[in-house]
Amino acid sequence: MNYHGYNPWETPSEQLITLCENCHEHESSISKEAENTLVRSIKSKRFLSSDLFVLSEGFDNMYVVNCAEVTAYAIRDLFSNEDKMKALVRNYLSEIK
Repeated sequence: MNYHGYNPWETPSEQLITLCENCHEHESSISKEAENTLVRSIKSKRFLSSDLFVLSEGFDNMYVVNCAEVTAYAIRDLFSNEDKMKALVRNYLSEIK
């Protein structure tokens, strides 16, 4: 388990999730595969390791609206829609001018 630089007992409460035994077992069994799949997917789009730091910072500062599952599906929908991605990039570029 990754405690993001903390010892388990120092982990901030808001970063912890309580799971039943079955859910904990399931999460533990697939977490490494899910993490590897995410990194592989990001790198397949030609993101560099330095870009992973930028994405990580974005996730650290992200507001989760509703719940993590709904937010994950919303992000997937955004990333899968060319028009939405173009609008997102246009908006970002106009803000940094």
